[in-house]
Amino acid sequence: MRCGLVGTLAGLLLVVALTGCHQAGPSPVADNAAAPPSEAPAAAKAPAIPEAAAPVEEPPLAPLPPDPDQWLFVERIEPGARGGWATGSFDKAKNKLQIELRDVERFTIDSVKIEINWEHPVILNINGDVAELRRRENPTYRFIRDAKKGWIVDEPPP
Repeated sequence: MRCGLVGTLAGLLLVVALTGCHQAGPSPVADNAAAPPSEAPAAAKAPAIPEAAAPVEEPPLAPLPPDPDQWLFVERIEPGARGGWATGSFDKAKNKLQIELRDVERFTIDSVKIEINWEHPVILNINGDVAELRRRENPTYRFIRDAKKGWIVDEPPP
């Protein structure tokens, strides 16, 4: 009986194992599921980028109020330059004006706003060119760039 029971159990296990095994194939499709497409879908189109609106013109910047201590003024930049600038400093101990310019054609110095000691020579350094600034009746000095002479004082006509 023992052999019969073991044989029956082995047969039953064999039947259970065989019924669970089957050849792999397509899985059944549910009634409400969509069938797989036969062709690859077309590439999805990217949403159209709207054309840029015309640039908005920004209002011009309001001019800064004049600085009461400002003594250096750019009057004209070089033609074709995108912008020009000037910086200046005064060393009271050396009685020396130091001016750096870029793309400037004409500038002005208001000597009244500088503590210049006219009793001693006044050294003027413009972009590395050194000269002496002499006192005159008109305290405003207008400089223009001369192609041959460099920076010269633009004297008003007599």
